[in-house]
Amino acid sequence: MATSLRSLPVTSEPNRPPRAAGEPNRPALTGGEPNRPALTGGEPNRPALTAGEPLSGRPASSARWLAFVAIVLGGVLGAVIGAGLANATCDGSSCGQQAFLGALIGGVGCAVGVGVVATLALRAMGEWRTIRSRDQQ
Repeated sequence: MATSLRSLPVTSEPNRPPRAAGEPNRPALTGGEPNRPALTGGEPNRPALTAGEPLSGRPASSARWLAFVAIVLGGVLGAVIGAGLANATCDGSSCGQQAFLGALIGGVGCAVGVGVVATLALRAMGEWRTIRSRDQQ
């Protein structure tokens, strides 16, 4: 069943759905409710970031190198585990192919897993650094 445009309720605020009967007024995006932070300014006693402040959440280069080494090491160890598992379960003449396939799947799988964890850790470090520098100012 199609709804015509004439039957839709009209609101005075653009891009906001109409309020139901008895629903309280919603605060504005700039902090319309007392003791509640504005979405643009953060906490009530903390000013919003100005244009002159750096907004980089990039972690230190040593942390990025450590993450890279962890990903490579995770891939190598995963390959060793995958090859070992394939060799342990092999009982035919094509053990070399199975060991290679096990090493490939194990290495790629472990490297991707360690990469996800490293990426999340680096992002968290970047956020912590941004928050700490903002608090020191």
